[in-house]
Amino acid sequence: MRTKSLLLLLGFITASAFLANGQELEFTTSGTCADYITWNNRYSKQADSIYYIQKARTSITVDGVMEAGWNSANASLIKKIAHEKTTGEVLELGLYPQSAEDLKGIFRALWTDNGVYMFIHVNDDYVRYQNYQFQWENDGIELYFAKAIGEGKIQIIIPAMVGTTHPDKPASKDFESGSDVGSDPDYKVFGFDATNWDETLFNWAIKKTATGYDMEVYMDKDIVTN
Repeated sequence: MRTKSLLLLLGFITASAFLANGQELEFTTSGTCADYITWNNRYSKQADSIYYIQKARTSITVDGVMEAGWNSANASLIKKIAHEKTTGEVLELGLYPQSAEDLKGIFRALWTDNGVYMFIHVNDDYVRYQNYQFQWENDGIELYFAKAIGEGKIQIIIPAMVGTTHPDKPASKDFESGSDVGSDPDYKVFGFDATNWDETLFNWAIKKTATGYDMEVYMDKDIVTN
């Protein structure tokens, strides 16, 4: 994944394979990948692409610990691919995880009358910089919302700078939190709307774990739906 993101991953099929609903794939594939990975056509609106979010029953504090909301929300594996393949193109499955041990993330979500909480657990103890001024080149969580295919989007990338360093920057902490930026002005959130958002509308926290990091994000309903 470009970031530790809510982008999707895909699974093993043959060139003549059909989807579960009988729809023939528009593209062909080569190689194999882990059996937990699933797939569909680029513009598929199958039921398996719908994620059901439960209403929160407890008060949630965005602190990167996830003890409240995590246990009451439905879990979903990051197991599909955000592919761009169309008719006549080939998808190389060998580029994707080869076993369940390669699984990088589990995410959950809860909604309240005022907004949505996202909880992401990432298994990756190697968090690294490429360029701290461009967070989409670093480890991070990418949240992408669209009303429908081709009908606008909101794209937010939150950098995961916990537990790593850059020679030109101070050492990152084991805990990062904020709205627009983290512990350093250069740890910016890509897609943050400085005009319309603040900490009451958008807040995030990342806590380093022994195997990676946990993230919580709160987004006001106007951010998610507009």
